Amino acid sequence: APAHLQWLLHFFDHLDLFQTILDAAGTSFGGPVDGRSVLDVTLAERAGDVEPWRQDLVCETHGHHRERVVGRALVTERYKYAAYKDLGNEIPEYVTPDDLSERMEELYDLREDPYQLHNMVDDPGHGEVVADLKERLSAWQERTNDPVSLE
Repeated sequence: APAHLQWLLHFFDHLDLFQTILDAAGTSFGGPVDGRSVLDVTLAERAGDVEPWRQDLVCETHGHHRERVVGRALVTERYKYAAYKDLGNEIPEYVTPDDLSERMEELYDLREDPYQLHNMVDDPGHGEVVADLKERLSAWQERTNDPVSLE
């Protein structure tokens, strides 16, 4: 039978790849894992079930070269919220004193500002969005035992 190609409009993480491969092979890790099989979504959609899938995706950074900045970004269909923390090591030459602040947060509306040029984190009209995304990021950190504190 010919292979069936299906487009999925969901947030997938690289951790899902390994779980999906094992699921397709009829096996599993045998313990808890962070990823989830993509087959869960495709089979549920074929059966007409509405299977809850993640509504956001978290990205991590642990700095570059000598830079000691850690950060997390939570991306939804519409927004991207990022929080960073300077761990106090050498500051790269390309960072000026004006670039530094105690609070390193960003919020972008990916529909209205797809190139992420206008940081709206301090815009009072987006306070509820920032609070919601912070809460979701915090819940992800707790669920995954993320050791980084961004406070």
